[in-house]
This record gives sequence, C-alpha cells and structure tokens, in this order.
Amino acid sequence: RLTDIEDEEQQVSTTKGLPTASYCEVTKPSRNIKVGDVVKLGKDQRVPADMVAFIRTDQLDGETDWKLRLTSPLTQNLEVGEYTRLRIVAGKPDRKVNEFYGTVELLPKRQRQYDSVEQEDSTANVQFAPLNIDNTIWANTVLASSCNVLAVVVYTGPQTRQALSTAPSRSKTGLLELEINSLTKFLCIFTLSLSFILDALARFREIDGRPWYVSMMRFLILFSTIVPVGLRVNLDMGKSVYAWFIEHDKSIPDTVVRTSTIPEDLGRVEYLLSDKTGTLTQNEMEMKKIHVGTVSYANEAMDEVASYVHHSFTTPAGEAPSFVTPSSTYVAPLTSTKRTRREIGSRVRDVVLALALCHNVTPTTEEEDGQVITSYQASSPDEIAIIRWTENVGLRLLQRDRESMMLLSCESGNVVVRVRILNVFPFTSESKRMGIVVKFFHGPVSSAVEDYGDIWFYQMGADTVTTSIVAANDWLDEEMANMAREGLRTLVVSRKKLSAQMYQDFSAKHAQASLALHNRDSAVAEVVKEFLEHNLELLGVTGVEDKLQKDVKPSLELLRNAGIKIWMLTGDKVETAHCVISLIIRSG
Repeated sequence: RLTDIEDEEQQVSTTKGLPTASYCEVTKPSRNIKVGDVVKLGKDQRVPADMVAFIRTDQLDGETDWKLRLTSPLTQNLEVGEYTRLRIVAGKPDRKVNEFYGTVELLPKRQRQYDSVEQEDSTANVQFAPLNIDNTIWANTVLASSCNVLAVVVYTGPQTRQALSTAPSRSKTGLLELEINSLTKFLCIFTLSLSFILDALARFREIDGRPWYVSMMRFLILFSTIVPVGLRVNLDMGKSVYAWFIEHDKSIPDTVVRTSTIPEDLGRVEYLLSDKTGTLTQNEMEMKKIHVGTVSYANEAMDEVASYVHHSFTTPAGEAPSFVTPSSTYVAPLTSTKRTRREIGSRVRDVVLALALCHNVTPTTEEEDGQVITSYQASSPDEIAIIRWTENVGLRLLQRDRESMMLLSCESGNVVVRVRILNVFPFTSESKRMGIVVKFFHGPVSSAVEDYGDIWFYQMGADTVTTSIVAANDWLDEEMANMAREGLRTLVVSRKKLSAQMYQDFSAKHAQASLALHNRDSAVAEVVKEFLEHNLELLGVTGVEDKLQKDVKPSLELLRNAGIKIWMLTGDKVETAHCVISLIIRSG
C-alpha cells in the first residue's frame, strides 16, 4: 500500500541497504495487463483485473455496501523496489467471488557479494503469510480508499471472477409463444394426418388423372387455413400496444419496457418471492433495545445506559487520566449505594465496551462546507447501527487501523480505551458470527504500556450458533424470543479472557492453519473452536430494528388483489418474520 506519508513508511520499513530493483510508473491499457504486474489504483477507480481498501462489489453480487480489504502484514511497509522478492501462490481460477486461498512469500534479500553460508541458509529466512478474501480486489470493483493502492495481478481476462461468473445470455421466450409453437406443431401434424387419411379412404387411386400424392398436396393446401399463421403477427402488435400503455401509465412514471414478453409474463405471475432486508425494509438499522442479563433498556431508558457509561469512563477528580480495561474497577456514583446497581453498572460497561470493540467498522472523516463530518464504513449495516448507538450513549470509535483501535469518551473528549488488535474473525454466512482478539493498554494515558495487558476475545453473532458456545444461563432463549416477537434483529454478545500462554499456543496453531491451501476454513475453525469458542461469558443481547419501506402495504395489497400470492424470504427468526408481517398489515 502506498500512502501520502511515505516518509513514515520508510522509517518503519523492514528493508535495509540498497533496493533490490529499480522501478518506474507507466500507463498501459487494461487489456495489456499480465499476471504478476503491480498496478497502482486510486480512489473511485474501477479495478481492471483480479488482484492481491474498501471496495464496492455492486457489479459482482449486487451489494452496494463497502467491503473492507486489507493488505498483507508482510507487504504493508515493503518498499516498491523490493517487490521482486515477493512470490505469490494462488489457487486455480474459480467463480466463487467470496472465497480465495493463497500464500505470499518474502524471499531474503540477495547480497552483492557471494556468501556460501548465507546462500545455504537463504531458504530458512523466507517469510510466509496467508492470503484470503480480505486481501483481494476483484475485477470491476471500485476502490473507495482515499489513498493509493499497489496490487499484484493474479488473474486476468477470462480467468477473472467476473468472467467466470458470467454465463452466455439465453433467448427469452414467453410462455404464450411456447404455447403457440406447440399448437402450431399439433395443427401441422393434424392437417398432414387428415390429408393422409382422406387419400387412404380413396385407396390412393388416381382421381381425374392426378396421382394420390398430388391429391394429398391439394388437401394440405385446402386445410392450411387451420394453422393460425396470422395469430403471431396479431399477438406481436398487441404486445406493442400493451408496452405503450405500460410506459404511459401515470401511476408508474419513468417505466421502460425492454422486452415484448413482459405483458404476458406479468399476467401469468402467481407467486411473488420477496426478500425482507432492503426490499420490504429500508436496510437502515437502528439500535432499539439491549438486555444485560437482569434488565432491559429501550427508548427513554437508554439515558440510564448513558449515565452508566459516563461514570464508567470518567476519571475521578484529582486523578490523572488513565485507560479503562475490563479489569478496571467500576466507579459508582455517590448516589448509588446499592450493590445491585453497582453490578448492573459494571455489566452495562462491559457490554458497551464489547459492542464498541467487536466489529469491522472503520471511521472516516470528510470535510463538507468547512465542517469535518465523521461517517462509518462497514459491510454490515447492523454493525454501523451498533457503533452509532455506542456513540449516542457516550463511547465513540475515534480511530481504527489494522493493528489498533481507540475509543473516545463523548463526555470528556479524552481517549479512554486503546487496544492492540491481535486477530479478527469476520462474519460469514456460514459461521453467522464474528470475533476479535484484543490486548488492552493500561496505566496513565501519558505513559500507557501494552506489556502484561489483558487479552480478551469478544464475539457477536446469531443465537442459533452462540447458544452452544456461551456458558450455561437461564435467560438467553426467553429474551431472544421476546425481541424476535417485537420484530428486532438479535445478536448475542459474549467474551472470554485469555492468558498469555493460552494466546501464544492459539496463535502458533492458528498461523499454521492459515497457511493451508486446502480446507483452510475448516482448519482455522477447528483451532478457534479448540482455544476460544467454549464457555464464553454471556454479556447481553442487542435488538436492531429495520424500518419498513415507504408504501409497502398498498403495494402488497395491489398484488394480492391481482391474485398474486406473496412469500417473504428472510434469514431471521420465525418470530421476527411474523412480527414484520404484522407490522405490514397494521401500517398505513
């Protein structure tokens, strides 16, 4: 990655001495790009090939949310002149846009003088790092990062994911045309059979000097009016008239009919299968409810959560500002003397801190009309909704990169939490959860240290997979059902403290499993399950609301009045789906 602060990169560069090779920038057409070329990309530029960074994948999977892409730690601070020392091993071309396995190797730097001892040990100094889908940018995606990006081409031309996923277009034929074709074939066979039967009744004799086959041809010509040749012409004219009425219908302005089969196909629709998120709903999430084991907070009760957060992340008067960790003692307000409220305050602090850390959200700042505006980018709108909620209750995500994260107290304006990101396990449709391993900085802000800091594993995911991972409890199932009946999307938040030795053992096995080119996901999942995903401490449950689209009720009523049966497709719980249907029926 090449940023605008090249001086800082040179200071932390792992290369020493003279560069391995010289380089220069040239401009060439995308059709001339070859595998192994290093391509420089800028913001809002469409990627010309599959390469090893936020990107938009709307041309691949239809999703307009930004996807986070990271560079390999092995090449992050490598000078461009040292790229000749890199060797990338990638799998064979595949059409799966959400899957990639490979490795990158950094060969040792060659010496200008021959050294037999070093030549023998050169293979031992090769550094390896795994490559996965988070390190790739596919062809025809759009780069959103404000800095420049250097990427190595791994697939070009017909081997790119987009080319492999593109199937040849088929000719679209309406059902009515197919029925007319079948009817025409039947009538042709019928007239031929009828002519043959009439000739057979005449015993294939000559009639007025004409052979029997001439008589049969006369019968075929006579019966040719049975075949409706003009019907197809009349239907095409009717389709054109229908298309004109559709395009000039004032109730559906700006409608364009691109195929003549639309009128007949629309008239034959019996079932409509509709996705829920983004179709019936706006895909704009808002945090509505949180449950911390003994009490739930929603609506006006969120002010009490903000009060707990304020007391948890505010330095007492007379003391130097220091970083807050999960092991920090909760400072209860003077008015709170009950032990129960102190315990609730501590649990609220822990769950808010977990929500502020367990995500893949990156804050970005842009200047508009002289004002600096902070926005959040992530592949999941649920994560953005949760981060906005933590900001509303007093804990804001200030900065995040691939190695660290800082949280700011909205009340005092001071940085109150700083962590080192050790591992991130992103959310996938198979795992239905995401996790992160962080190491907390502790001590005064002015002289904070990372050594001997607490290491915690945080996880957030669906109840269907986390129920068996968290420790035994008596309230999770009931509360999940209650939130689902309210139409909320639910996520379970949990954590686990790791000792230094436990994390060291996990890191070694995880690094080994990450280098596998075959069955990498299952190997990594086994390591995570062995060391992390068991007996997690259950912190709480979040409820996120996805608002309905405007005019969704009258639209569905028109479809039902037309005799169309509507089915809603969703991955949420059955109770959530029932609640959404009830909201649609009651809306308007």
